[in-house]
Amino acid sequence: MVIVTLMVGLITNVASEQQQWPGWLALMQRYPWQSLGLFAAVAVALASYPIASPP
Repeated sequence: MVIVTLMVGLITNVASEQQQWPGWLALMQRYPWQSLGLFAAVAVALASYPIASPP
């Protein structure tokens, strides 16, 4: 959940008012909702991944 919160913060940050974001952040600027969906799906997948406990 922290990852999704971080990504939402990045996407909706004041920096979003800039004309062009650097590097891979430009994709998040161009496709904000798709980026949010992707990061949310990754966060759910990681959260549901079973953690192996020692025997």
